[in-house]
Amino acid sequence: MHELPITQSICNIAVEKAEEMGANKVCSITIKMGEYCDYVPEIIQEYFNLLSDGTVAENAKIIVENVPATLYCNDCNKPFSGRSYSYRCPNCGGRNTELKTGKEFYIDRMEIEED
Repeated sequence: MHELPITQSICNIAVEKAEEMGANKVCSITIKMGEYCDYVPEIIQEYFNLLSDGTVAENAKIIVENVPATLYCNDCNKPFSGRSYSYRCPNCGGRNTELKTGKEFYIDRMEIEED
């Protein structure tokens, strides 16, 4: 259910930007979503279908592009890929790590039709 507020924001942004650009239809909205985000793309699409009814974004497809998790070890100064939500460095075993990518969630682009 936590997808509802974020989907409302996506819908509001898409409609506002499309109207600013003079578009008569939003065809698709591409979202970048990090590996560690816990949103479900299918639920976002379902909510979007309901929220966009009667707007220029009605029937737009939500496309999700996944961003892999990358972390950085402050002990051995090496980057590494996220694995199964483990923040332990595979190089030195340290836990002094930082998540660099993997929590992103933003609209990357929209495909529109103009008059």
